[in-house]
Amino acid sequence: MTDVARVGPLPPDARTERQRELLEPVLGPAAANLFSTVVRNEDLYEVWLPFCMKLLRRSALPRRERELVILRTAGHRRVPYELAHHERIGARAGLTGAEIAAARDGGDAGFAERELTLLRAVDELLDADRFTAGTWSGLRAHYDAAQLVELPMLVGHYALLAMLLNGLEIPLDEKEDA
Repeated sequence: MTDVARVGPLPPDARTERQRELLEPVLGPAAANLFSTVVRNEDLYEVWLPFCMKLLRRSALPRRERELVILRTAGHRRVPYELAHHERIGARAGLTGAEIAAARDGGDAGFAERELTLLRAVDELLDADRFTAGTWSGLRAHYDAAQLVELPMLVGHYALLAMLLNGLEIPLDEKEDA
């Protein structure tokens, strides 16, 4: 990654009134680089943000499991930006340092059967865009229909973010650089 983003975050003093209206009520003037980059396309930002916030703040999956999914996806796609954020969020969701490292690095040590099934499902989606019959059977034993619909959406969203963050070389937020 370079030191300069290909399309960088929009600084607060360069934002239009509409961009401020879109960003600041939800995220404040110091919005993270991801959000202050996406807002450069105001119409896209306006429809994307509710989807993003639904997955992040009102997920059908338990918080700990949501973070396992995100960490596994970000690790698989090698996204320093998301890893910097979600290693911290994962710890607040109850993941240990060893669990965060295992989820990020593709390991499976120390997880319960339900979590192993979930991590295997993420790997399968990222590798083949589908679940094997065995993984699907395990998922159905542990998750309801709403969670089963959300799982590939969550993985897909963070795979999309990987392309955006890595493709545009969006820098880590300043507080993440330290």
